[in-house]
Amino acid sequence: MAEIFETVIEQFKFTGGGAEKVRRLSKGENWPVVYILNGSKYAYVGETNNAYRRIGQHLKNEKRNSMKRVSIILGDKFNKSATLDIENKLIQHMHADRVFVLQNENAGQSVKNNYYQKEVYEQTFQEIWKKLIELGLAKHNLYAIRNSEIFKYSPYKELTEEQFECVELLLRLTGRSLSNNNKEKLIVEGGAGTGKTVLAIYFIKCLVDLINKNTNFEDLDTVLPEGSEILESIELVKTIQEHKDIKIGYVIPTPSFKKTVQRIFKLTPGLSPKMVISPVDIWKEKYDIIIVDEAHRLKNYEGTQQHGFHKQANKALGIDEKASELSMVMAESRPLTVLFYDPLQTIRKSDVDPEEFAELINDNSIYKHQLTSQLRLKGGNDYVKFIKSLFSNKPITYTPEKYVFEPVNNPEELMNIIKQKNAETRGLCRVLAGFAYKFNNNVRKKRITKTGSDVDVNGDGKYVYDWNPKYNDSSAVIDDKNIEKIVSVFACQGYDLNYAGVILGPDIYYDKKTRSIEVDLNYVKDKKMKIKGDYEATKRNVLNQYLVLLTRGIEGTYFYAVDKNLREFIESLLVVKKEDIN
Repeated sequence: MAEIFETVIEQFKFTGGGAEKVRRLSKGENWPVVYILNGSKYAYVGETNNAYRRIGQHLKNEKRNSMKRVSIILGDKFNKSATLDIENKLIQHMHADRVFVLQNENAGQSVKNNYYQKEVYEQTFQEIWKKLIELGLAKHNLYAIRNSEIFKYSPYKELTEEQFECVELLLRLTGRSLSNNNKEKLIVEGGAGTGKTVLAIYFIKCLVDLINKNTNFEDLDTVLPEGSEILESIELVKTIQEHKDIKIGYVIPTPSFKKTVQRIFKLTPGLSPKMVISPVDIWKEKYDIIIVDEAHRLKNYEGTQQHGFHKQANKALGIDEKASELSMVMAESRPLTVLFYDPLQTIRKSDVDPEEFAELINDNSIYKHQLTSQLRLKGGNDYVKFIKSLFSNKPITYTPEKYVFEPVNNPEELMNIIKQKNAETRGLCRVLAGFAYKFNNNVRKKRITKTGSDVDVNGDGKYVYDWNPKYNDSSAVIDDKNIEKIVSVFACQGYDLNYAGVILGPDIYYDKKTRSIEVDLNYVKDKKMKIKGDYEATKRNVLNQYLVLLTRGIEGTYFYAVDKNLREFIESLLVVKKEDIN
C-alpha cells in the first residue's frame, strides 16, 4: 500500500461551546489544520494555523449563520503547504460532489506548486475523502468526481503561475477600463491543454465574487505567487466593486460545449447559465465584458447554419450582414473584450479566416498573453512538441515516459484497448476519428456499408463501426453507451479524455519521396475542410484536425494508421529506453 500520513476528523457543534472544545484539542491552536463548516444545504472549506480563533471569526460572520457543525481534519505531519493543498482539493471535489453548495469564493485559491512529499499527501487525501463519505459529508468516489464535467471545468481549480499572471492582467484591464472609460482588448493564445477554459471560468467567478463582495482577503499572501501585485491593488478592487451592474457574456461558439458550460454555471454560486451565450446573442444585451472561448471556432458567414439570425445580428450591430462572427464580437466598444484563441485548432473553411485573427494580433492597441504550459496531457510540452513536429518538415523523436503513446496493429485491437481502459478509469476513454469518413444525414439514413455501419476503417468491410449519434454531441464522450462508437472531432473538441484511441484515416499518408505527411483529397469527406484550389490550406485544416485528436488523452494515446508507411514512420520516431525492453 502506498505511504499515507495518519489523519483524524473531530466534529463539534458550530457554537461558542463547540469552539471552546476545539480550543481544548491538542492541535486546536498554533497548528495547521483543514476544517469544514456545514449545515443542511451549505458548506464552507478552510485551512488555518489556529482553528479556535478561525472558528470564532466564522461565528461572527452572518454568511455562516446556516452552519450547524464544524469538522476539523487533524494530522501530525501537516504543514502549511499540505493544508493549503488539501483545502484546495476538498473545495474542488466537494463542489463537484454536490452534497453541499459551497460558500467558498475562488480568489484566494492557491497557485499550483510542489512541496516536500506532495505525492504522499495525495494518498492521504484519498483516505480523508473515504472518511468524509463515512461521515455523510461526501457521497461519490473520487473516480466518479474526477470524470465529471463540473470537476474538469471547476472555477475552484488551482492555477499555474502563468495562468494567474493572466488573471491579474484581466483584473487590471477590468479596473483600468472601468475607472478611465477605456475600451480594452486582450487575445490569450494557447494550444490545446493549456487551460484556457479553466482560466476563463476562474476569472468570471473571481470577478463575480469581487462584485458581490464575497472575496475573503485574509491570508492571501500565503496563496498568491511571489511578487503578486493584487495585494497592493486596493483601488482596483474598489473600482470593480463600485460597478455592481457589470454585465458579463461568456461566448461559446460550439453548441454542445455551450450546454456543458451552462450546466456548470447553473451549479456554481454566483454564476448563471444566462451568462453563457452564442456569438449571435451578443447584440441582444449591452455587455460590459465579453469573453470568447474557443475563438478559433467562430464562423464566417458561409459557415453559419442560420443565415437569417446571422444577418439580423450584424444588422443590429451596424456591420456588413455577411461579416464574420469575429466581426460581431469586435463590432461594439465595451470596457473589456477577451479572445481565447488557438490557431492550430482551425479545421474547416467555415471557421473564421486566420487572416482576420492575424490583423488583431498585429494590432498594437490590443494586449496579448501567451499560455505555453501543457496542463492536460501527462506527456506535457514534450509530447505536444513531438505531435506538432510530425506534421512539419522537421519531425523529432519522442521517448514515452510518463505518457503512453503506442501504435496498434488493427482497429479492433484499438477498440479493445480503449474499452479496457474505459473500465479501468471508469469512463472518458474513446476511439476518435477525423472526417476521412462521411458523416451527414444521408449517411445516417442510407448507410455506406453492407454491414450497416458508418465507418469502414480500411475500406474493406473488415473493421466497421458507427459514428457517435450527432457529430457535435458531447454525450458521445460522457455516456458509456457510446463506448463502441467512433467519436468525431467535433464531439470531442474541448473535452478531456483519460485515454484516446485515434484512427489516422486514409486522408493522410506518408510520402517517402517528400519525406512528409501528405493529404489525399479524395478521402477528405468533410466539404467544409476543403478549400477549393488551395491544397495547402486544405492540408492545414486536415492536419489540425489530427492535432486536436492526438491531444485529447490525459494519460495516453493509442493510434492506428490506415497507411502502412505512416504507421512505420511514426514508429520510427519513438525511442524505447533500454530498461523498457525485456
